[in-house]
Amino acid sequence: MKYTIFSVDDSRKEYINKIQSIVEMERIYTESVDGRIAEKLAAAQEKHPYEIKYEALVGQLGIWYSVLNALDEAPIVTFEDDAILGDNFMTNFSWRINELPEDADFFSLFLPRDSDYLYRKEMSVSNFFTKTYQRYVGVSMYYTKQGAQKIKSLLERDGITGQYDDTLYFYSKNNELNGYCSKPSLSDLVYISGLEDSIVQETVAYQ
Repeated sequence: MKYTIFSVDDSRKEYINKIQSIVEMERIYTESVDGRIAEKLAAAQEKHPYEIKYEALVGQLGIWYSVLNALDEAPIVTFEDDAILGDNFMTNFSWRINELPEDADFFSLFLPRDSDYLYRKEMSVSNFFTKTYQRYVGVSMYYTKQGAQKIKSLLERDGITGQYDDTLYFYSKNNELNGYCSKPSLSDLVYISGLEDSIVQETVAYQ
């Protein structure tokens, strides 16, 4: 098992160091694309030439291309650089990943708790897992190799139609991707403080 951390600068180094001190997997360094830097954005678009079909911010495209770079290394766990790991992270992650359905394309380690009310018991697939019910947030994800291939195929078909996390959950809801998350009754594997400014959302529109 390997992991990567998405980060475009050192402003969240404290979080990154904490992740590294806890995660007992091989860390690999995939390129995190800073969409604010035109040359880096252009290079990423040349590498991942999917048509952009929505009014995107450059930061949103940067995270899309960062994710796509990580998908080249799937299977892989990704963390955004403001992720905070829950108590006994490695033990709890190991228990859950061992029960992940074989058809999984992705597993969201993070649950947006304002979406708990969307969960229904009939979505359950095992002791730990349910089909995804949330509509957003990709703070920490596990992508399978088959999932990476399917995501790229969908982008070839549809282009980039929205923010990456919204798009993946949309495809999961429509049964074009097999997305899973932990049941909301379980402890959080990953959470955030909610105090950090959004680097992605505070960027200019792509033109």
